[in-house]
Amino acid sequence: MRISTECWESPDQKYTYLIPVLSDTYDNWRGKVAGMEVSLWIEAEHLAEEVTDFCNVVVAISTGERYMLNVWTFDFFAAARADGEDAASPEMRTTYMHPPDLFVSDLSRPTIENVVADLIVTERMPAHRLVPDD
Repeated sequence: MRISTECWESPDQKYTYLIPVLSDTYDNWRGKVAGMEVSLWIEAEHLAEEVTDFCNVVVAISTGERYMLNVWTFDFFAAARADGEDAASPEMRTTYMHPPDLFVSDLSRPTIENVVADLIVTERMPAHRLVPDD
């Protein structure tokens, strides 16, 4: 994978970012991602306050696919579980909850880059989060 310098507009189109993305250290990773460009927009990097529990991530792949992921940390899961499912009936509120698209150890760029690279290599990007073409 190469560093991309593409501009990216935020989902609400209020901001345009020049995004540095996955470094060339991934170029030969199991031979499956060489030459592929992947751009990451990590919401936590663009908020005024520090965010360490959950955020949205946009993954744009040079093959044309774009994914929008809701990402939680493992620590946030414990806190969210105590609150339970917002839309559930009162008697079922703490019995279940809908998961995010991805759990990670932390929201740092290196962690998210490694996780996304692994998902691409293992062909496990969540298909239900693929953004349809306009």
